[in-house]
Amino acid sequence: MDYTKEKETLQESMDWFKPIRGKHEVLFLSEGEPYSFEWEDKVIDKVRFIVEVNKERFQWGVTRGRTETSLYGQIVLIGANKGKLLGEKITLSVIGDKKDKKYLIDEAINLMTKKEEEKPKT
Repeated sequence: MDYTKEKETLQESMDWFKPIRGKHEVLFLSEGEPYSFEWEDKVIDKVRFIVEVNKERFQWGVTRGRTETSLYGQIVLIGANKGKLLGEKITLSVIGDKKDKKYLIDEAINLMTKKEEEKPKT
């Protein structure tokens, strides 16, 4: 085995971002990389982002949601609107704890509100 080449494939180790209740300013340092893992006999599809929060770098694993209002959906909405995520800063609000957590991204909420306002009124 060529350990020098193998060493080049290793990634920098960093902690996982696990947002707690409150507001967080999050800067995207990557566009995201899909991955999956098995948990309780199910395959969970996620996207791993490298982010900066409070001047610290983290990995952030976000489950691939199915709706625009899911955390993943809100991130995708911002990426689609800006054409990228790299370098974008978001304000993430976390409400609740453990399994009752809700995630709101101010910038995504603003985009969804604008979209609603632009709909023709009947």
